Amino acid sequence: MAEQNRSHATWVDNSGAGFAGSVIVGTAADAQAIWSAVAAVNNITWLSYTFEQEFFLRQSPVSPTATYIDVGDVAILEYQTGTAAPNGKTRLVIPAPKSTIFLPDGVTVAGAQVTAISNAMISGALDVAGRPVVGLTRGYRGSMPPRRY
Repeated sequence: MAEQNRSHATWVDNSGAGFAGSVIVGTAADAQAIWSAVAAVNNITWLSYTFEQEFFLRQSPVSPTATYIDVGDVAILEYQTGTAAPNGKTRLVIPAPKSTIFLPDGVTVAGAQVTAISNAMISGALDVAGRPVVGLTRGYRGSMPPRRY
């Protein structure tokens, strides 16, 4: 079984509301690739992320004129894991997603718009059983209650 490490990211919008997400990865490079790909398709940048005991701090610019600037407005990407039965699944939540990742219905994520994220997930993410991510199964708009920081 591949080495498993949990990486956490914290995002804060300009209202002070925050969102914390996590993903299971093999290496620190996997974590950075995933969070960097997520940052490319949302309207805010992570405030910080961790990998094991390491802590990485970043600026948190926001785009106050974007369509989805609230961290509670999210895009949820679901991935299949494992190449043999029993397969599993895992998901990645993108806070304050850019409107360009959605199809015209405003709800369904266009897979082609999240290719960099999917490639990073396939390269380094695992489910809780240690099975590797093998592909995106669906993506959709949702909501999550934000935290106050």
